[in-house]
Amino acid sequence: MNTQSTKPELDERFSLAAQNWLVTTLHEQLRELLSRPGKDVWHGFPLDFYICYDRHKLLIDEVLKSNAQMMMEKWDQALVAAQKLLLLQESQASPDWSVKTKVHVRLRVSQVPPFWCPNMPRSEEVGMFKLVSGTVVRAGKMKLVERQREMKCGKCGHQFVLIATVERDLSFPEVLS
Repeated sequence: MNTQSTKPELDERFSLAAQNWLVTTLHEQLRELLSRPGKDVWHGFPLDFYICYDRHKLLIDEVLKSNAQMMMEKWDQALVAAQKLLLLQESQASPDWSVKTKVHVRLRVSQVPPFWCPNMPRSEEVGMFKLVSGTVVRAGKMKLVERQREMKCGKCGHQFVLIATVERDLSFPEVLS
């Protein structure tokens, strides 16, 4: 299957679905955005994650499965397109209304959605949205935690996996040569 031909198709379908969902579901919020002064300043557009998930699961599923930053940029583009569409559809549009191109969708979580990450996030999941339940005891600079390491013997070529031990602060046992 050629993924290059389906990727733009998927992006186009997501953009149209997001644009139509924004116009039909968040009609009043879009009208308020169009009426705001300041076409050349940045505007935030709050989007409740749980309401969106509850009403259009496919849109949120795309966000959760993809690179978060890239998907948020697609949401921003869909928001600009939704403003243009609403402005064309609106019969009572004020002449002061303008499409804001400097907009950023801000996802907020009002309730915990019904999905979660059953195991700890992995390095290949960097940039994806994950829900992890727990108590924060300390916060600091983000760092990569390695849970297992594939090793290869330099003499015989035997491959094996080392598992980091929790008791030793996720460090690996020493390998004797």
